[in-house]
Amino acid sequence: MVNLGLLTGCGRLAFWDRAQAPPRVHRIGWLAPTTVPGRFEAFQESLREFGYVAGNNLSIEVRTTDGSVERLPKEAADLVHSSVDAIVAIGSEASAAARAATATIPIIFTAGDPVRTGLVESLARPGGNATGITNLVPRLSGKRMELLYESIPGLSAVAYLWNPTVPQAAVNWQETQVAARTLGLQLLSLEISGETPDLANAFEAAATQRVGGLVLTAGAVNVANQERIVALAATHQIPAIYPAKNFVVAGGLMAYAADSPAAARRLAYYVDRILKGTKPADLPVEQPREFDYVVNLRTAQALGLTIPQHVLLQATEVIQ
Repeated sequence: MVNLGLLTGCGRLAFWDRAQAPPRVHRIGWLAPTTVPGRFEAFQESLREFGYVAGNNLSIEVRTTDGSVERLPKEAADLVHSSVDAIVAIGSEASAAARAATATIPIIFTAGDPVRTGLVESLARPGGNATGITNLVPRLSGKRMELLYESIPGLSAVAYLWNPTVPQAAVNWQETQVAARTLGLQLLSLEISGETPDLANAFEAAATQRVGGLVLTAGAVNVANQERIVALAATHQIPAIYPAKNFVVAGGLMAYAADSPAAARRLAYYVDRILKGTKPADLPVEQPREFDYVVNLRTAQALGLTIPQHVLLQATEVIQ
């Protein structure tokens, strides 16, 4: 004889066990050379909208290096050894380090030119284990040069502050040279590198050459030394255009860049798709949809500079 009561009870017990089973915890690595206010927070907020909550069904291993490019490969290797489900790599330097560390763990990146630097085969068909967002760094360098040229009457010579040792650097430099030639500007290369770059000497060279403006590219060294660079530009009275809004908030003149929090929110979309089984090779690389052009009028006044109205009209934010 079959004991229906016993079967029914067992059925209830099995259902109860399934209902109370803890959710799977997905483990994500976050690899970045620097911490930019608002970016990681935007990433987490977007993940929550997709149903991933840190401490519940999500664990994020955060690795930053205080601007050190040299430490990124070790941090990338540590994330690989900890068997994360995916690595989110911020910037060309971090993306290259992650790609060198693993050919199997999915990588979701923000990077300047992922095709020319070998991260992906093409934007439409990434191939391999990496995909994400290209932040258009080469073309942004040209746009920064153009905005600085439009803002400074009679501008004839510009300096470019960059680290030639990192991925993407040569591409950015080539694009910057093209932009300078198009605008008829003399271009001075200010090369810096290492964890303690000689910024004072770079700015002395710019002042000696009497450049009328300075263009910076997005890179770990520049971002990590944001306050020093802004201070040196003020000391030497050199108008500068920066690769992120935070420089302008800190007192820089102007910045033009892809919206960093918006890009971070979009990275969460890639994470969700990959955790649900989509291969990185099947997710096309996207271009940024939102851009910031921020101008600090207090700094302009301190430099004795009047930004033309047609330039200000292009700004997404003006700091009075």
